[in-house]
Amino acid sequence: DKLFKLPVAIDVYNGSNKTRHQVWVGNAVDSFMFASATNPDLINFDGDKVLLCTKKENKTIDNYLHQYKYAGLYLDRREAIDFISKKQDDVKAVEFMKLAVNDKYSGLRNFAIGKLDMKKDAIVNAVETSLTEIAKKDASRIVRSKAVETLGNLKKPAYKALFQSLLSDSSYTLSAAALLALEKIDAPAALTEAKLLSKQKMKGNLMEAVATTLIKSGDESSFDD
Repeated sequence: DKLFKLPVAIDVYNGSNKTRHQVWVGNAVDSFMFASATNPDLINFDGDKVLLCTKKENKTIDNYLHQYKYAGLYLDRREAIDFISKKQDDVKAVEFMKLAVNDKYSGLRNFAIGKLDMKKDAIVNAVETSLTEIAKKDASRIVRSKAVETLGNLKKPAYKALFQSLLSDSSYTLSAAALLALEKIDAPAALTEAKLLSKQKMKGNLMEAVATTLIKSGDESSFDD
């Protein structure tokens, strides 16, 4: 029942106030008790997020909302997004996902967008406007691509002009996402664009997207001999 003896930080939050407790973990099962004047808003095990481990925690949505807002580390915020994204029938989770897709870190914006359940009307209503703005002008083209992909899955003709405007972007990832999104709402238009793009220098994701669009069309004349 003995493990390696490891130092661990356990942070107890009351509002924005954090009290750190340094403990040693050395057994398969250890219990730690700390005095607190009120019921804590969050108990954050491994406050520095340095342990290589699998954690099973009994936190609520409110605990993770607090963690996202106050704990601060990238992994703290990612943990919160990961947990809350599994509860998208909850009103609090819907509002949170709207916040998360606008996180200050591009990696977390991308992660949150990828976790959206766009089959739920409440989620679509909460984030669609944000996704449109992200697709147009986010600082990260990776994030813009994820937003375009997500909007494309809605299959709304209203986004045709947006997708077409991104086809000439210098990022092959973004232009590829735009072409595939366009194909979902207007296949003939996507085929026309794919033929034009196939005559230009391209590589990576864009090359794959063009090939996919041409193959779907079944038009053998679209391919070079």
